[in-house]
Formats: sequence, C-alpha cells, structure tokens
Amino acid sequence: MKALLTKKNILLAILLLLLLKTVITIFVNINGQNIDNERTDKYLQTVRAAQNENEQEKLPNIVFILTDDLGYGDLSSYGSTLINTPNIDALADQGIKLTNFYSPSSLCSPARAGILTGRYPQRAHVPAVLFDSDTVIGTVRKYLGYYSYGMDGLSPDEATVSEVLQAKGYSTAVLGKWHLGSRAGYLPKDNGFDYAYIPDDTEDKTTLTKKFTKKIVNFIDENKANPFFVYYSQPIPHEPLFRVKEFADKTKAGKYGEMVQEVDWSIGVIMKKLAELGLEENTLVIFSSDNGPYRLGNSGGVRGGKGQTTLGGQRVPFIAYWPGVIPAGQVSDEMAMGFDIFPTALSMAGIPLPDDRIIDGKNILPLLTGEEKQSPHEYLYMINDKTVESVLDKQGNKYQIRTNPPNSKFWYMKTGPYFFNVYDDPSESYSTLELNLEKADAYKNKINAFQAELDNDLRGWR
Repeated sequence: MKALLTKKNILLAILLLLLLKTVITIFVNINGQNIDNERTDKYLQTVRAAQNENEQEKLPNIVFILTDDLGYGDLSSYGSTLINTPNIDALADQGIKLTNFYSPSSLCSPARAGILTGRYPQRAHVPAVLFDSDTVIGTVRKYLGYYSYGMDGLSPDEATVSEVLQAKGYSTAVLGKWHLGSRAGYLPKDNGFDYAYIPDDTEDKTTLTKKFTKKIVNFIDENKANPFFVYYSQPIPHEPLFRVKEFADKTKAGKYGEMVQEVDWSIGVIMKKLAELGLEENTLVIFSSDNGPYRLGNSGGVRGGKGQTTLGGQRVPFIAYWPGVIPAGQVSDEMAMGFDIFPTALSMAGIPLPDDRIIDGKNILPLLTGEEKQSPHEYLYMINDKTVESVLDKQGNKYQIRTNPPNSKFWYMKTGPYFFNVYDDPSESYSTLELNLEKADAYKNKINAFQAELDNDLRGWR
C-alpha cells in the first residue's frame, strides 16, 4: 500500500511538473511573440492615403518567379550543359545576371518569409520549415520548440511586399507554393494577395505548371490597365520528381532536368503575353530560387546544398529583366540577398520603407540598372534555424562558426571554425583561419553581436 502511494505521488509530481512547464511555455510564448499589429496597420494606412489616381498607370508591374530547390548551376545561363533554358537565358541576355546572390535561408519557409518582409526570417518568427498545422509533424514540431515562440506561420504583424503594394493600388496574385502557414490569419489573403491559387496534394502535379501559366496569363490580361504584382512561386524542381510527356527525353538531366525545362517553357509563355500587351517596358521580371538544391540538382560546384549555410545552400541564381531601365547583357559579381526584393519593389512604386522596424534588405535597383557598381551591403549573415553560422563581406571573406559539416554521416560531429574567401575559393575547400587570425576574430565577434541582437531584440521594433 505504501509503495502504491509513493508511485501515485511520483506520477502526480510528474503531471504537475508537465502542467507547470506548459504554463511557463505559454507565458514565454505570448511574451516572446511581441506581436504589434497596430504598427503595420498604421503604416499601410499611410500608404493607402498617399495613393494618387493619376500615377496608377505609370507604376511599374512586377513579376517575381521563385523556383523551389533549383540549383545555381541548373540553368544554361549559369553553366549547365545538360539542361537547356532558352527563355530564362533570354532574360539574362537582355537584362542582368547576379553571380553572388543569396537566399535569406537555405530552407523554403524562412527563405520566403525573408523575401516577402525584407527582413531576416527569424524576425518574422519563421526560423524553420513550417508544416501544416493539422498534420502530426506540424504539431510535434510546434510543441518541441522548432517554431518561434509556438508560432506556426508568418507573424501577422509583418508588412509583406504584397500588402504594401496592394495598399498602393496594385492588383496582387500568388500562385504555387505558399508554405508560410496553413491556418486563418497566416494565409495569402491575410498577407495582401487579392488572388491566390495554392494547389493541395490531391491535384495532379503533371498539370500544375500549365495551370499556373494559364492563370497568370489570365491575371495579367485582366489587370493590364492596373499596376500588378505576380508572385509565381513554382513548387518544382522540389522532389518528388514527375514526368510531363511534352518534356520527356528533352534533356540529359533526367526527370529533374525535364521539370526545369517545363518551368522555362512557362516563363516563355508569360513573357510572350507581356510583349503582346505592350507591357514589357513597364514590367520588372525577376527570376530566382528559394535555396540551393537538395539531393539532385547542381549547386554550381560549391560545397553543400539545401539546409546548409555553405554557398551551396544559399547562393542561388538571380536574373532581372526590365527593358529600357536595366541595360542588356550585364553580369554583376556584387552580393545581394533575397530580402532586397522588398525595399527594391517599394522604391520602384515610390513607397517609403516603414521606419518602425529594422529592414535588413536594401534597394538594389541602382545596382541592377548600373547606376551603382557596388553592393549596398557591407555584410550578409547566414542563419541556420535560430543560430547565426556565418558572415560574408563584400570582398568575399566568410567566417563560419564550428558547425556540423554537410558531408559527414556523423550528426554529432562538428568542425571549424573556418575562414574562407569565396571569390578565390567558392567551394570553401581551404580555410585560411590561421593566416587571418585578427580578421577572423573580428568576424567571430560580429556573429556573436548579431546573435545577441536576435536573442535580445528579435522583432527589431524601433
């Protein structure tokens, strides 16, 4: 009897501890989220108030094409000899190609959060991949602390580029992959999109690109008299791979290459519609990828891939095309990052940046037009989940903290720290840490300082 009471007491104590932990977690989460919707509402109201009907027809359109897990070396304009991408290459030939453009993250959800908000994704409460809220894996990850303060979607108080352009009078559309929250409050319509087509897993994947293309062409047709923003978030060549008969056996890169060529076909159709409507000279077209390749795909010969803060994880293709504004045939080695799209788009539309929060991105339109020859960034940080793992400067110097190597089967092993110059050594093969101790120490301190900033002032409110 005494032993039974003791077991009951132990069980009761465990239950009380779990209850206490749950209460503390809820309290910490609520306070840590630091949500402030009034800030964004006030900012968007000022943008709406500044609308001018006379300028609407002069505002430039934006078509932003983001592929999923496409490697830096998967386009013929970036060196592929196995995949032919003539329509994408034409954009590069008639516009600008950046050779040192980086995603805000090496994973899809954070990359998208950074692109849409102009901020490091951690500030927007998206440090990791978000799974649908009604799935087991999504629930488990949420309660195991993978998500930021229990949030399973893009923070609702963020000002997205779509919300801001919508407030300016733009017609806005997103087609393809969302991956920034599956519950009400986190959906595209909650983030400034008038129209959204986000297919679910039941749809036939072999028909999706055709559907996206048709719907985008129709959207452009219907909004040709208004400024528009199209976010074409292609869910391929992300695995699983599939075959579309029109592109079968048209490449030496298997099903992966066929999927890339289907995307290229789609872009050709969209560009034909813009030309047909006489909209090319008033439309900025941007092409990029959310992160580096997974198992398949070509990282461009550099180390690592998706999920890693080596160049293979975050260096992605970037092409911008805008006839009459961006001179043809440019190639720039200057560094930029996906969160630069937010301030660049707002600058094009004559919208001031919000001054109540840190905006990490910079307006790179002067770099794209050739007006400026150097990157507006002195440093870019590469972050894995909630840990700042490396810093890169505009001279190509990169300091990497001690981390798990991308090619080790022993998950518990860490290597480093390292110091590379990625212009001389893009594969990050030869650390020169011992030859640059003073500079490496300074860059280590930069990482520590930025990590402390995120830990102590995550949201970056001003």
